[in-house]
Amino acid sequence: MVYDNEKYRAKREKVLGINQQGFKFQTLALIVICTILSGFAFASLPEAVSYLGTRNLDDAIYKLDGTVFQDAMMEKIEAIKGVAFITRDKHGSRLVITFDRRVAEISDFDLLFNRINLRAVLLNRVNHRQRRAVLEKEEQFETP
Repeated sequence: MVYDNEKYRAKREKVLGINQQGFKFQTLALIVICTILSGFAFASLPEAVSYLGTRNLDDAIYKLDGTVFQDAMMEKIEAIKGVAFITRDKHGSRLVITFDRRVAEISDFDLLFNRINLRAVLLNRVNHRQRRAVLEKEEQFETP
């Protein structure tokens, strides 16, 4: 008959004085690894989600010659497919159109401006994340 090691394990450990208290090393290592990985996830996840939400957005900055951008005109621009949002400066002469470059193009805005006989000049077209970074840097240097 073959000796069964597992059958008498508890008696053997009792006689030898082996105590199994606490966590096994593998369990403790797994807890530490999960804690570290979840910390990295919580640190990098918001930035990754932000990037995925804005990776296809561009900003077109227009300046209007002589007049102010009206609310009715802004509603027409917002109606164009792919426009995320529109902001204008405090004087109303500059307009920043944030749009999805996969859906809309600068030519769509130019056609609309020509159709309503508005002379708007494209000052710049930049990536939305790049423009946000520049605005944040400028805010640091502004004095209240």
